[in-house]
Amino acid sequence: MSFDMQEVKESLIESVPQLEEMLDSLIQEASHHMSEASRQTWLQNAQGIAYLGKGQQIVISYLEAVPQVVSQVEDEILDDVLETVMKLSSVTSGEVVALTLDSLPLVAERTGDIDLLRQYLALIYQLGSKTPRGLRPMLGIIDDLMSKLTVSGLRRWAQWGRKHTPVISRRRWIISVCNRKIPRRCSSSSVKARCSSISSSDQLLFASVLGARFLHSPGGVGFR
Repeated sequence: MSFDMQEVKESLIESVPQLEEMLDSLIQEASHHMSEASRQTWLQNAQGIAYLGKGQQIVISYLEAVPQVVSQVEDEILDDVLETVMKLSSVTSGEVVALTLDSLPLVAERTGDIDLLRQYLALIYQLGSKTPRGLRPMLGIIDDLMSKLTVSGLRRWAQWGRKHTPVISRRRWIISVCNRKIPRRCSSSSVKARCSSISSSDQLLFASVLGARFLHSPGGVGFR
């Protein structure tokens, strides 16, 4: 089946009107990093993502992020990104999927390796399928996390949060964590006194807050 660039552009703009003013510049920028065949696949994938009905931002994030990712790793990553988007869309919101896409250029730059990026995508889906509410806070500090952790370290950090961190019984206490010193050990009675058991989503959500504090502290927990 032949590729009709104008038809695909019109379809994307119909689905995401905001693209009318930016799609041509996105395509032009992509031409610096992607072959013609890769650009066609990129646009067709964006068209498929638009059909998911998960919101407009997910399409914009995909179109903006992928050329930057391809510039750091091989264009074979196109299939992996699309597969992750499709699977994540079935377990979490379009906003979280868009945040995931927004994180990819950073991770690709930090790793510079397609296999490591695939590991990151697999981790994101694993967390999304098991702890969907934990993804948003984690992605909110992904820049900080990836400046201190490898992909393997990030996986161990997330697993640590799910396995060892007690669940916070009230969200307002999670927020208060940001404003005071946190005990080094998760088993501390001062933490347990404010916690009860527990969904894995809340474990990872709390780990995102608690882990960020540990990463900034001298002698913080070693996940690298």
